[in-house]
Amino acid sequence: MDGQTAKQFRARFNRRSPEPDIPPIGRKYWNWFFEMHQARTFGEGGPAPVDFHAIEVWARLTGRKPSADDVKLIRSMDMEFMSTYSEQQKESIERKKQDDKVRGV
Repeated sequence: MDGQTAKQFRARFNRRSPEPDIPPIGRKYWNWFFEMHQARTFGEGGPAPVDFHAIEVWARLTGRKPSADDVKLIRSMDMEFMSTYSEQQKESIERKKQDDKVRGV
């Protein structure tokens, strides 16, 4: 976690995902969320949520001072990420099942 934006991260690793259309007022939160997301841990069951402890550690290490409303917003963003990730995993598993069925596996 070196304070880079999502756009800088994608450029650094030559990733070509679309840039989300974030209004100027939301860019700070998007970048904060992305900084925390970069430090996210993953286990056998997938990504761990960005919990209060992770936010507290991030704030202390970066010198940021999120308000209670900022934290609610970041947690909401993370819940959406976790939900989307879960749905994508389910779709991926279903596609693999269908592919295996077509190939007779």
